[in-house]
Amino acid sequence: MAPSFRQETYLIIQPGSTTTLVELITPVNANSNTAGYNNEEPPYPLPTYSIPTEVYYNDIHYSTTKVDPTYKKITPIINGEIVDLDSFKFFLKSVFKSVVLHYNSNFDNTPSLTNFPLLLVTNHKWSFLQLETLVQFFMEQIGLNNLMFLPSGAACSSGFGSVANGIVIDIGKHKTDLIPILDYLPIKYLTTSIDIGGADINKNLLKLFADRHPTWSEERVENLKKSNIFEVLLTFNSDDDDGQNHNTNNVMDTNINTFVENEQGSLGKNDEDNIDVAAIVTSDKDTRQILEERERNKNTKKNSELGENTFFDASTNELVIVGEERFKGCGNLIRSISKQVGMVLQQVPDINKRKVMWDNVMIVGNTSSITGFKEAVLRQLIKDYLVQEPASEKAQREKEFYANAANKKKGRYIGHVLSLEYQNQVPTSIKLVKPPEYFPDWKKTGYGEIIFLGAEIVAKQVFGHYNDQFFITRDKYNKYGPPAIWNVIM
Repeated sequence: MAPSFRQETYLIIQPGSTTTLVELITPVNANSNTAGYNNEEPPYPLPTYSIPTEVYYNDIHYSTTKVDPTYKKITPIINGEIVDLDSFKFFLKSVFKSVVLHYNSNFDNTPSLTNFPLLLVTNHKWSFLQLETLVQFFMEQIGLNNLMFLPSGAACSSGFGSVANGIVIDIGKHKTDLIPILDYLPIKYLTTSIDIGGADINKNLLKLFADRHPTWSEERVENLKKSNIFEVLLTFNSDDDDGQNHNTNNVMDTNINTFVENEQGSLGKNDEDNIDVAAIVTSDKDTRQILEERERNKNTKKNSELGENTFFDASTNELVIVGEERFKGCGNLIRSISKQVGMVLQQVPDINKRKVMWDNVMIVGNTSSITGFKEAVLRQLIKDYLVQEPASEKAQREKEFYANAANKKKGRYIGHVLSLEYQNQVPTSIKLVKPPEYFPDWKKTGYGEIIFLGAEIVAKQVFGHYNDQFFITRDKYNKYGPPAIWNVIM
C-alpha cells in the first residue's frame, strides 16, 4: 500500500533545554541552494528555526508569550530532562502549528497537513512513560499518522557518517551527555551526564576578567567566546586551574595534529583605514565578521602569536580589545569530560569493541565549535588514558630483535609495534571522528549542531523510502496504542 503522505515533506524537531531546532523539509528547501553539490545530492538544510524552549502559564492557561504579569515563565526541559510534561506538550503543539502554518495558512481545516511525518530527537533522560505519553499526544491530539523518535546519540552517529561503535560527547550549556554507541545504537545503561557545560567557560572567564575588566557583562563574555579570536591553543595545559597555557613538552603531544588555522579573508578592506561598504552590502557575511576580519588582517601574525586582539561585541556595537584571557577558561570542563569518558568506556565489557570506541570519539554541541577545543579534549584523553610502551622498554626490545634477527622465523616481526603486553591493554590509540566534508553549509557553522544533520539524514532514509519498521504508523497505533513505540526499531 502506498504511503499516505508526501515522501519528500517531513518535520524534524530537536528539543533542547535552552532552544529547540526545527525544520520542515519540503521539495522546495530540499532542492534549493544546490551550489557546491554538483546537482547530485540535494543539500540537507541548516535548521530554519531556533526557538527558545519556554512557555508561560498563569495557573489556568498556557501561552507562548507573557500576556500579563500573572503569567510565569516555565522551562519544560532542564539539563535534557522533561520536568514539566504538560508544558512541554503545549510547547510542541505551538511549534508544530506555527511551522506548518508557514507552509499552509489553513492548518485547522486541512486534515492532510497532519500527514506530515514527524521525527522527534529524544534525550536519554526521558522516561518510558514520558515517551509513551508523547506518542499518545502526537497521534491523538495533533493527529499525526506517522511518527518517529530518534535518540540523540543515534542521530549523532548518522551525522558523522553512520559510526557503528564510538562515544558521543554532547556539550550543552549546563550539562554534558556521554553516550556510548555500540553497533549503531546508544547503550542506555552506560549513558550518563555530568553537571558541567559551556557555561563553565563563561564563569571562569568572568573570574579572569574580574580585576582587569570588572565591568564586563555575561553577554560580552559570551560574545567573546563565540568570536574567532577565542581559541584553545596547542600548548594548552588543563592542569592549571586558571586555564593558563604552557608548553609541557610531553612526548604524547606528538600524537596530536597541529591546529588548522582559520582562513582570514580580506573582504571589505581597501586599505588600513577604509572599509568597502559596497563589499559589505553584497557579502553573505554579517558586519561583525567583516569588522573582525578587517582588524585581524591588519596584523601579519596569527591570533595565537598576538598578546592582544579585538572582537566585535554585538551587545555594545563596538570593537573590544582582549588579552591572553581569550586562550583560557576551558580547563575545568575539559578535565571533567576526560574523567567521565574514561569511567564510561571502562565499563564496556568487550575489549575489542572498547578499543574501536576509543578510536571514534565524537564531540558535538556549540562549545565544540571553539577553535582548538576538540583537539584539547583529545590531548587530555591521550594524557589520561593512552597506553604507551615506555621508551626504554621499546628501545631494549628492538635492540634484542635486531640482535637476533637471523634466528627469527618469517612472519614474526614485531620490531615496530607494541609488545603483546601492551597490545592487550586499551586504549593504545585515541582518535576523533572527523565530520563529513560534503555539507558545505554545515561546514561553515563548525558542525556544532551535527545531531540535527544526522536527524535529517535518518528522516530522508526512513520517510523517503517508507521504512515503516522504524516509525509508528496510524495502523500500528490503532493496534497497540502508545506502547507501539516499543514495536519499532529506535
